[in-house]
Amino acid sequence: MLAYMNQRGQQAVGVMMIIVGCIGVLILLYNIVTSDNFPSFSQFMASTTTEFTQSSTTPVTISDENKVKSEEIFISNPIKEVVVPKGKIAVEISNTPSTREKGLSDRKYLNTGTGMLFIFPTPGMHTFWMKDMNFPLDIVWINSDRKVVGISSNISPFSYPATFKPDIDVQFVLEINAREANLFGIATGTILKF
Repeated sequence: MLAYMNQRGQQAVGVMMIIVGCIGVLILLYNIVTSDNFPSFSQFMASTTTEFTQSSTTPVTISDENKVKSEEIFISNPIKEVVVPKGKIAVEISNTPSTREKGLSDRKYLNTGTGMLFIFPTPGMHTFWMKDMNFPLDIVWINSDRKVVGISSNISPFSYPATFKPDIDVQFVLEINAREANLFGIATGTILKF
């Protein structure tokens, strides 16, 4: 009987400790939620919606005092426009080693009037290939002055493992659907705005 009572007493103490612990957690949560630094639910939802909208649809800019080499910037798929002679092309920015290596690989298609703009920290003879590509591309080679210095047209995904590079140093490369360079009036000597 004594052993049974000791066991029941230990269980009661255990239950009591759990209850005290839960009360402590509830008090802590109450203090956090009622503090001035904790946003209301509507404030939280508004800030989350704003952040999502900005990160997925607007270009990211860096103030002059905070500029760093593009190699050090990681931006998650921002959308930016490249102004071309016959309109605008909406592009994703690829400016880190991993995003440049991945490029447009494994995508099923690319919508008309869209592409990917590769940004390199310094001009050079940057080499591209069609590894894991599913559709043909035009590759537009652009120097540091944003002048088109060459176009590799209608490159087939079956060209892999062949590589493609510009004739002179470039700092930017624009990949768009095959034949769209001509469609949008992009030619050697064209100055692009972005």
